[in-house]
Amino acid sequence: MALNVECVKSIIMKTDTIKYLLDNEDRIISVSGPWDEFANKNDGVNVHASYVCGRSIWDFIVSDATKMWIRTLFQRARLKTESIERPYRCDSPDLKRFMRMSISSCENGVLEVKHEILHVEECLPPVHFKHISENSVVDLRFRCSFCGRVRQEDAWLEPIATDDTQETEMTVEYTVCEDCQNLMHGV
Repeated sequence: MALNVECVKSIIMKTDTIKYLLDNEDRIISVSGPWDEFANKNDGVNVHASYVCGRSIWDFIVSDATKMWIRTLFQRARLKTESIERPYRCDSPDLKRFMRMSISSCENGVLEVKHEILHVEECLPPVHFKHISENSVVDLRFRCSFCGRVRQEDAWLEPIATDDTQETEMTVEYTVCEDCQNLMHGV
């Protein structure tokens, strides 16, 4: 079945912003927007609102490097009075989703975290990512949790299928590339 990217783009752009509130210990208080709809469309397992509320956000974030980066953003947001915004990618195998995360501090250390889709691009042929814990370490690559690029030799590049006509599966370890780490200095 061919993917109608224009149809997907129009649906995504109409979608409300996905938001969640975190208490001062980073437990999810509530979620809003099309949370469950997004989870369903992306084969989200154990990430529906009824499952995540009351749990620590850290139960749902992969890799220590990514956790440290986001933890730093959360700490800074709690110390600042203005919202912190950071771009990132949240891709599916056949779509590149360019997104923005906004973090605002509320009373008593509560954070409001918003995720907004800015635009999407088709990814043909599709690229599937498996986290290292799901597979063996054969042909392991590093993928940035924020820009979505994959480390290939000495450069961070867009992930592309190894064969232009077939889907590709990559085993990755998530990290934060140097370019995204440098964005931290602007916070």
